[in-house]
Amino acid sequence: MSTLYSVIVAGQSFYFWSIMAMGACVGSFMNVCILRIPEQSFFSHLRSVCPSCGKQIPAWLNIPIFGFFMLRGRAQCCSAKLSWQYPLIEIAGALIFAGMYLKFPFLGWSISGSEFEINQFTNKQQRSDEFLIHFHFIFKKIPKNLIQFNLI
Repeated sequence: MSTLYSVIVAGQSFYFWSIMAMGACVGSFMNVCILRIPEQSFFSHLRSVCPSCGKQIPAWLNIPIFGFFMLRGRAQCCSAKLSWQYPLIEIAGALIFAGMYLKFPFLGWSISGSEFEINQFTNKQQRSDEFLIHFHFIFKKIPKNLIQFNLI
């Protein structure tokens, strides 16, 4: 029950939602890597372009998760259907960041009761190493394997 309470308290936190927004942005970058690396076109377009017609996508439509739903799953320029891969990977990135925030409290802060208090880790170096190992696995290995095994 205390874990559920911690999640509810975290959900009311500005830090929690900021971490989720960062996760969605990292998920969006993971989409770029997953789609452009196999095509060897990583630097051919500095800005995002429509996968169907190649027209540049305006920045205000490139907001992770929300852009897809604002467009109702269709490209603005040519009305081509967009893949559900885009919001799913972005949502996964947001949820992974949220989970990592709860497991490895951001910048030494943790949830205690109804307020945030400084968490005193006995070995902060070990916790930061653990965080980096998880971060490396999630945001390097997962896109690599999705590309390698053509899972998306």
